[in-house]
Amino acid sequence: MAELIEATPSSIGVAEVVARLTTSITTLKDLWDHQRDAPEDLRWLIKDIQIFRNVFHDIEADMAQESIVSSLVNSRPALQCFKLCNEAAKDLDILIENLKQDLNSESRLEFAYAAMERNKVNNYQLRLLNVLQILSLSQQCYIRALTQIQPELVAKRVAMYMVESQSTVDSTLDLAASEKKQIRGANSALIKSRKAFDYQKNTYRWRFQAPSWITTKALEIAGLRAPDGWKLALHVYNTVSLWSKVVDFAGIGDIEGLQKLFSSGEASPFDRIEGNGYTLLHYAGGENREEVYKFLLDQGADPLVGGVFRSPLTPLEHLVWSGSMAWGQPLLPSLRCLLPRSEDPIYETPEEAINGILSSFHGTSEEFVFLQQECCPTYYQMSQSTRVAVTTGAACGVWDAFHMPDLIKTMLGKESLSVENLQSQCFTDMGEVTLVHSIARKCGGILASVCASRQRPSTKSPSGTGHCDIIDKRANAQMKLYKAWTAMFCEFIATGVDLHNVVDRHSLLTSFIDGYIKACSLKRVTFCQNIAIQIWMADLQAVGVDLEDFGRAEALLFDSGCVLKDYISYSFGDVYRLNKFIYGPSPQDWHLMLEVQEQEVVKRRRCF
Repeated sequence: MAELIEATPSSIGVAEVVARLTTSITTLKDLWDHQRDAPEDLRWLIKDIQIFRNVFHDIEADMAQESIVSSLVNSRPALQCFKLCNEAAKDLDILIENLKQDLNSESRLEFAYAAMERNKVNNYQLRLLNVLQILSLSQQCYIRALTQIQPELVAKRVAMYMVESQSTVDSTLDLAASEKKQIRGANSALIKSRKAFDYQKNTYRWRFQAPSWITTKALEIAGLRAPDGWKLALHVYNTVSLWSKVVDFAGIGDIEGLQKLFSSGEASPFDRIEGNGYTLLHYAGGENREEVYKFLLDQGADPLVGGVFRSPLTPLEHLVWSGSMAWGQPLLPSLRCLLPRSEDPIYETPEEAINGILSSFHGTSEEFVFLQQECCPTYYQMSQSTRVAVTTGAACGVWDAFHMPDLIKTMLGKESLSVENLQSQCFTDMGEVTLVHSIARKCGGILASVCASRQRPSTKSPSGTGHCDIIDKRANAQMKLYKAWTAMFCEFIATGVDLHNVVDRHSLLTSFIDGYIKACSLKRVTFCQNIAIQIWMADLQAVGVDLEDFGRAEALLFDSGCVLKDYISYSFGDVYRLNKFIYGPSPQDWHLMLEVQEQEVVKRRRCF
């Protein structure tokens, strides 16, 4: 018999109540099955009540589980559920006794409206409807009770899993220790590197989120497998909309607004954003961003939460990735604030440095040096191939800011780059690329911004001063940035890199085209692609590239299908196909034949 819960003042056991109710339903069904001429309305009501017999069989099975019973002891929905069950059981018992009396008093052969007066039939119908409603309410209360205790049950199961896993881990560590004694020399360094890397992977998170119509609260259990055993942390938080006040206040740096929301209970520093699982720390912004960080951290915000994506980012990782261009604010004050509160990202091996936050850095050179000294003091003592891999990760995207070319030089170091390292393939967010391919993509992306600035129509304000000057300044600034990227690309060419090296179906030319189309903010990309390619060709010719030979080799790659022909625009999601390109010895001879694909093709290949 399951543990008794005080469902009624008479302290009837849960299992007894449920068993009594199912017995009553079975009796009612058997009683009614013997009446061939029973009213159809009553027969359908009894069939509906029979459905609940299976439901309460499941509840009875739940009551046999000690973990569920102990969790339901203090549950108010569970208490209400069992009170309703008891009430329904009593009503059914009385109804069955009355029905037996009516059926036994007359001949069974003339049951329906002869044996029972019409008012009695209506009375039974109303009583059965009442029981049906009570049972429905009881089921709803039980579902809500199970939903509320689900996080507790998950936590118990995870704790049991941790205990079982720890015994396995201990035996594995003992075996590894005995094997380690037999390994010497260079292999010991490999084991140390592998151990540090695996340790970073020994963090697990389980998240439970009930439907929003039940509750906005969510449960997260974080487990860290440390040398001395599992360390568990339980977090219960509310989910809020990305467009909520608390996110707005965090984004604009309104600390006073955050204080009011926290004190009134409308929000809390533990809130997570619905959909991505990010915290308010991820969205901290404004001119006083570091003050917002300090305020949220002092209020208890967790700086180790990484969201719910496949590759989650902690607030520190998100800050480093978004860089000082995201909010237009320097990173140093924020880095000084977050680093002491974050999990120490110390990188001692090349593998750790390549997979760490340095590879996603988008700040200034000064800010990178500060972070590098904090996270990887031996970075510049590592091999050039390691630094090139880290730099390629930071340079692989299309978007960037004006300080990026200087940052890339700082990340690479002062020594001359070898052709082998420049052409080494690295896995990044953009797939397999080399540093040279990444810089070619940068050149195309920046030229798209230049062309977009020059293509926007200028309008005049009432004072007579138009926006043309602003547009020209923006275009000039973007052109200056393009020149910086192109100068770096030409330096790489001077080392003797292969101009037609194909990586992940991209040559240097198609990488330039890919960057141009991805970053182009014009709805019609085909407005100025020829201007962009001719500018780039003129710069390549200036450093000694024979454009006709260059074009001939690229045409062979294009015709043989070695390089991609379809490219996706980030701005609109449209797919553009490079049907062919025309080349010659002069930059003006170069033309790109781009065509947007039909809508059906776009829908199939849309990247958003």
